[in-house]
Amino acid sequence: MKKNKPNNRSLCKLGKKNPMYGKHHTKSHKDKQSKSIKKYFTENPEKFKLKALFGKDNPKWVGDKIGRCGVHDWIRTQKGLAKNGECKQRDKTCKGRLEWSNISQKYLRKLIDWQILCLSHHRRYDKHTHTNGLKTRFKKGQIPWNKK
Repeated sequence: MKKNKPNNRSLCKLGKKNPMYGKHHTKSHKDKQSKSIKKYFTENPEKFKLKALFGKDNPKWVGDKIGRCGVHDWIRTQKGLAKNGECKQRDKTCKGRLEWSNISQKYLRKLIDWQILCLSHHRRYDKHTHTNGLKTRFKKGQIPWNKK
């Protein structure tokens, strides 16, 4: 009978089956490893430079074709978390966490097109200002109004 062996060979040597289980490298061996790694990094510095892959330098940059969630992530990186601000329509009905709300509902990368609202004001603002109380779900294959 064949024993069921895992597909990944590295799984065969997990835990107690690993020959190094319970053993430790000596100080001299760790120093030797450290020197060889440092030598490799100093001889090939161009290989290990971190490239700033933010904004247009990132190969996955899509520009203004970004979706709603992506723009919300972008605004958080540009202006910080909404919880550090204050609700723009502050009154005694403010409830819930603070969120970034898009003013024009076009979700463009414009910093002036965003405001901080509490959860209750954000829901009311979107419902009355932009959707007229209708649900904004799209059928499969239908192009959203802000991407036409």
